[in-house]
Amino acid sequence: MKGRLLMSLALMGFAAVAVFNISSCMSSNNQDDVAVYEHAAFYSSPHFTTFVSPPSGNTSILANVYIEIPDGRRFLLAQLPANVTSEILGVDGWEYDGELNYSDSHSHIEYRDGQLVMARISGDSEKFRIGPTEDGPFLSFPIERDQLIEVFGEPVRWKRLVTRYGGA
Repeated sequence: MKGRLLMSLALMGFAAVAVFNISSCMSSNNQDDVAVYEHAAFYSSPHFTTFVSPPSGNTSILANVYIEIPDGRRFLLAQLPANVTSEILGVDGWEYDGELNYSDSHSHIEYRDGQLVMARISGDSEKFRIGPTEDGPFLSFPIERDQLIEVFGEPVRWKRLVTRYGGA
């Protein structure tokens, strides 16, 4: 099983990315895990509720993951058509800085020149499920830590995202 997961991980092309600490001026701390893979990251709070690809400013490489939509169709993330995104999110796209953007309360997906360049899927979205291959298995959000590791393998690394609120 472990060898198969590592092979899946290698086939997906996962590797490390930068994650930045966030701080502000309040007095309580919240720590969340970030599972860092190549070209993708899963953020927890406390369950893994957000998938981002690519997680940093590099918009040239998306994770090799598959998205399943409610009617059962499956797409390699990079091949998710804008019209399907609009249909699933129930919104029209809006343009900003040369990109066509689609957002609802759980997801934000960007296209440039007709190609998907960034996807953030969060919350309890029932609109998208995510998997390592076209045959699955597919996970629904929120994702438990053990489910994430079972399906996608151990991340390249774990990061701790610390958010501080309040005064000194």
